[in-house]
Amino acid sequence: MTPDPSSAPTSEPQLSSDVPSEDWLEAEPANSLIASQARAHWQTWRPNELAQMSDPQAFFEELSRQAQRQIEDLEAHLAGPDRPGEPYLEHLGRLRMARFDATAVVMRELVLPPPEPGHPEEESEEPDPRGTADPDDGWLPVVMTADHPRYHELDDDPFLRRI
Repeated sequence: MTPDPSSAPTSEPQLSSDVPSEDWLEAEPANSLIASQARAHWQTWRPNELAQMSDPQAFFEELSRQAQRQIEDLEAHLAGPDRPGEPYLEHLGRLRMARFDATAVVMRELVLPPPEPGHPEEESEEPDPRGTADPDDGWLPVVMTADHPRYHELDDDPFLRRI
């Protein structure tokens, strides 16, 4: 049975106004995302410096452009040259990992600086875990040798594995 041509619609179906256009397919530009992350970080961790800026919008736009350039340069360096015969998924994974690593490095070093001096929640310097341990603070090194002053206090501990 053949369809009746008179029952076919004569015009294109109308899209309702609440259907999104193809613009929703495009993600937020990387520069805009970097600028908004930097702005939020500076509002939290560097409010005094942010308040002293004459044009914060221009600062964050330039910072995001500079960060994007550095990410692209570092990404190309980390990804290295294409490898002959490399399977597609391995190639894609290598490129994505290079992008991820480059973004992490640039964000940490350029876009998200440490808190300004005197910030109430400024992160304190962590002590070097390889340094000397104070036996009275409750912390013991992972490896203790026989010359450690508290070595024999642990002789009866059932949870320690003897090497």
